[in-house]
Amino acid sequence: MNVPSGPGGDFGDDEDDAGPSLSLEVVETRKVSRSNRPPATEAGSRGGSISVPPPAPRGASLPAMSEGPDDLDPYTIKRLADFGPAPTAPWEAPLYAARVAWRLRDLRRQAATAAEAETRARHALDDALVAFLDGAREDLLRDGATARMLEPMADLQRRHDEWDRSMAEAEERLASSLEAVDLELQRCERVVMAERTSRDGLSDEAARLYEASRGGDALAGQMLAAIRGQMAAAEQEATAAIARRTELLRERRAFEQEHDHATRELREGLSEADAPRRERLLEIGRSALESRAFAGHRAFGPVETAQRAARDARLARRLHEAALVSYDRDQLVRGALALVALVILIVVGVVLGVMRMDRELSAPLPVVPTVP
Repeated sequence: MNVPSGPGGDFGDDEDDAGPSLSLEVVETRKVSRSNRPPATEAGSRGGSISVPPPAPRGASLPAMSEGPDDLDPYTIKRLADFGPAPTAPWEAPLYAARVAWRLRDLRRQAATAAEAETRARHALDDALVAFLDGAREDLLRDGATARMLEPMADLQRRHDEWDRSMAEAEERLASSLEAVDLELQRCERVVMAERTSRDGLSDEAARLYEASRGGDALAGQMLAAIRGQMAAAEQEATAAIARRTELLRERRAFEQEHDHATRELREGLSEADAPRRERLLEIGRSALESRAFAGHRAFGPVETAQRAARDARLARRLHEAALVSYDRDQLVRGALALVALVILIVVGVVLGVMRMDRELSAPLPVVPTVP
């Protein structure tokens, strides 16, 4: 079932959905007034409260969506539920109950999918907020209003930056060490390859001179001895290069292991420093979303996109939750009771029929008089 949840995005379900394909129009009737906006958020134990600047002009960003039930269109909920019309005759109640039971199975699955999509969208919005505040921090600090919003987290940011610099320095040291090792490894590889190439060429020449020396050519014997000396020297150099290569590979692995051990503590420290910083950034970012303080920034587009996706996902989840309880409970109970009564009647009828058949089969056969 495809459920477009509004102008900001679409939310659907698997193609094997038993329900019909719907195109739902979302109608939000309740607006958020200024009094509904949350107050300034406390910055925590290290700082004071976050100053939220006055809201930007209307339409500069997305307003918060109300969680009340009256901003959902009943017609949209009815079409999404697809329970059909309420029974108007007693005999329609069992059919209605059967359809409700069938649709509830699909709606529960769709509601779970919508809830998971909302969770993912909320996490994506948080990531977009943190990425924006990190990337645009220099620009925001140059503005007086936004600089006051970021001021309470200066200490958290400083601790995070120190861990981040330590991690970057460790990575740079490893890269420098590995670069030196890799350069020497390349030199060893060149020595080994040169020895192999030289050995192949000298082997052919040595074979020719060997045959000539066996024929009594003294000069060929001298040249053969010289070539054998060259081959031995090249082989000795290649053997040393291979041994050095093995040593360098061992040294490279030791560098990497030492780096992993050293950076493990750095990563843990960076993670511990980043957790409160991220939480504080999210507090600031969420307050800014309510006040639309950053709406005019050139890098705010991804945040607005993520915010629309989160609002659409939340609306889709609420539509499915409302659809799950939108059936006529009285008619469902009547229909269920009628179905139970029908099943009981069928069972009783079958039992009575079996008992009657058993009596008929066990009755004695009539005696037919014989003619003398």
